[in-house]
Amino acid sequence: MAFDFVAVRAALAELTARLDHAISHRAAVRHALPTTERIARLVLRRLKARLPGAPLAEVTVWEGPACSATYRP
Repeated sequence: MAFDFVAVRAALAELTARLDHAISHRAAVRHALPTTERIARLVLRRLKARLPGAPLAEVTVWEGPACSATYRP
């Protein structure tokens, strides 16, 4: 399947800019730790909402070169 990578990149850039330095504060308020797994789930859900029809199956979030989490619904 194919999808417009320009649209995906733009949606991802906007989403990550909004999340940068904001997740830990909001999560602390809700008493949920901002784990890499929860962030991956959040990113996939928000991308699906912004890109209806996109064949998104999973998202991987990297904390560093050897540490990541993948979310698959």
